Amino acid sequence: MLYLIMGIIGALIGWATNIVAIWLLFHPRRPIRFGPWQLQGLLPRRQADIALSIGQAIERELFSAADLTAHLATPDLKENLTTTLLTLANQEIDERLPKYLPQPLRCRLLQYLSNWVEREGKVLLDKILADVANNLSQLHVGVLIESRLNSFPLENLEALSWELAGKELRYIEYAGGVLGGIIGLLQAAVLSLGKVAF
Repeated sequence: MLYLIMGIIGALIGWATNIVAIWLLFHPRRPIRFGPWQLQGLLPRRQADIALSIGQAIERELFSAADLTAHLATPDLKENLTTTLLTLANQEIDERLPKYLPQPLRCRLLQYLSNWVEREGKVLLDKILADVANNLSQLHVGVLIESRLNSFPLENLEALSWELAGKELRYIEYAGGVLGGIIGLLQAAVLSLGKVAF
């Protein structure tokens, strides 16, 4: 009976402790004072520090302005942008040519303008992409991420955390219960051995 009681009590203590620990990640959102002590959730208290660290880590390790600039220079992207530009230009030219023009003249003009757009469009697109790349070099991805995370409401951050890692957080709660149960059984064993020894 001792093993059962100690195992159940240990499991409940371990489970409840992990529930409280996870709750303390997000709550209380505003500091609560107990004399000289203060209680506030980890994320509400350290949101600015965490946002800064995440922003810096993402820019340093995962995604920087240089990565985006390099992506703009890929031949596939340039080809796709050129194709889109030509398609849109041809549609616009076709719509803007006067309808009263004779069809042969209309076709020749359309062909001439399409050829011009194709020839000059690639040069213009290269200039535009170079200008964009130049402006992107001044972009600080980490600062943008930090700013977004600092302005992100804590309620939404908590909901997002549960959405992304809810199953894992539940496993942590249950693992606390299992570990607490094991510790309870070990305590019962120590107590039983103590009674026998003394």
